[in-house]
Amino acid sequence: MFYCHDHFLQHREGLNRQLEILSNERDGLLHKIEQQKVESEQHALMKKIDEWERDSITKIQQMAKEAKQTLLSHVAKFISRVEQRLNLLTDELRQKPSKNTFVDTDITKWKQELEQLKVLLENPPDLKVQEDSTPLVTKIQVKTSTQRESAH
Repeated sequence: MFYCHDHFLQHREGLNRQLEILSNERDGLLHKIEQQKVESEQHALMKKIDEWERDSITKIQQMAKEAKQTLLSHVAKFISRVEQRLNLLTDELRQKPSKNTFVDTDITKWKQELEQLKVLLENPPDLKVQEDSTPLVTKIQVKTSTQRESAH
């Protein structure tokens, strides 16, 4: 297109205004990009991931606490049973000698009982920690809209 000198200047001014508008829009977009870089830690989905993390940790800590309480309960019952048997042996060891009514077989029996209690205390009954294959927490993933559409 060819313009006369006056129209050429008007046309040039119009192009300059359009270029300035484009530059301003580009600057605005660049500012938004920089702002989103800074604010990405504050993204709403980031907060959702943080919440999932806290909830998952809480669930794991609760299960660990319950498992520890169960273990401590079993250990306490076991120790109590060993202690009861030791108390019975202690009573026999105190009563018979005071009456002088014990014999060789009593000594053998007491030695055996004491040895059994030592072995039992050193080798408590089988307790195992078993992990369930069912996941305690759900897996979290970030999907793009493209990934969601291709899944259908």
